[in-house]
Amino acid sequence: MKKTILIFGILLFGLNSHAQQIDIPRDSITDRFCYTGVVKVDSANADQLYLKARIWFAEMFKDAQEVIQLDDKQAHILIGKGTYKIPDLITWAGNVPAGYLHFTIRIETRDQRYKYSITDFVLKNQNIELPAEQYHMTKKYDAQFFQDVKDFGEGTIADLKSSMQKAVTVDKQNDW
Repeated sequence: MKKTILIFGILLFGLNSHAQQIDIPRDSITDRFCYTGVVKVDSANADQLYLKARIWFAEMFKDAQEVIQLDDKQAHILIGKGTYKIPDLITWAGNVPAGYLHFTIRIETRDQRYKYSITDFVLKNQNIELPAEQYHMTKKYDAQFFQDVKDFGEGTIADLKSSMQKAVTVDKQNDW
């Protein structure tokens, strides 16, 4: 018990200090990590983009039905809660399991545009559960962890954008 309290105390001591070294976007109100944006897609209506977003969820996650928490076709909103395994931290003593990064992803579609947001990043492992912004071990491992978070966020957004654009292009050619 003392060990868990000590580890938790050490993690909270460095609150946000090392997260600032890696440029991860933050929400201006909550100061939590937040990837968000609006993407224009010419000649695609809200229904088409909504369907493309559903397809992206199905291809991105092993079990999209388990991930999707809200699926409102009329409002063109999809909200999912996913998990990403953070690569193990490489230490002098061997690999240390970092844990899992839990997150929320929201996609809203309108005619010729969609909005995405990836928020609520939480790190969970056998010892801790805390907002990813509060992670702290040592300077070296913090940098590795925050780089993994950044790579995940940017990679997910790039994949979403590519899938949404490619899907619209394919639909134009798939008129058989």
